[in-house]
Amino acid sequence: MAYELREGCGNSFINSFKEKDTQPDFTGDGMYKGEVVRLALWKKKTAKGETFLGWAISPKEEKKKPTDYVITPTDEDIPF
Repeated sequence: MAYELREGCGNSFINSFKEKDTQPDFTGDGMYKGEVVRLALWKKKTAKGETFLGWAISPKEEKKKPTDYVITPTDEDIPF
């Protein structure tokens, strides 16, 4: 059975693609007002050295698909 998001819930996983400190430590998806949202979380420290999670929620963007296109040959492309 596939996992389905429920309203007000979500999941986050370790960001294995993180290359910079500005990128989140954890990323995932959630459901808010019937819309799928992107979750991003960063591990941070307070002035006293206590660890906490800072987070951001943003609209989930559709993955971009390669554009289908047709190449029409011209007379210059034909070698004869």
